[in-house]
Amino acid sequence: GEVMGASGDRLASAFNVSRSEQDEFALRSHSLADKAAKDGFLTDIAPMFVGGKKAGTFDKDNGIRVSNIEKLSKLKPAFIKPNGTVTAGNASFLTD
Repeated sequence: GEVMGASGDRLASAFNVSRSEQDEFALRSHSLADKAAKDGFLTDIAPMFVGGKKAGTFDKDNGIRVSNIEKLSKLKPAFIKPNGTVTAGNASFLTD
């Protein structure tokens, strides 16, 4: 098997999905999620208490990462180096 990021790199190559297309999609996706959260569309998230070092109640989507295209384009490949296209900014969040 392979990790999801490596699969993303392999499939992006196979289907000719460019790095810039991935960055643009990630930017749009996170921007829309941020707007939905601010507009009250994510109110169905049930609060959950988690213990341990970072104990607390979690009641928001912690996977929304607002950025800009300039920052995304500067990130290095995270999985297949040096020529991969999947980065920390355009990969799915670890808890997806």
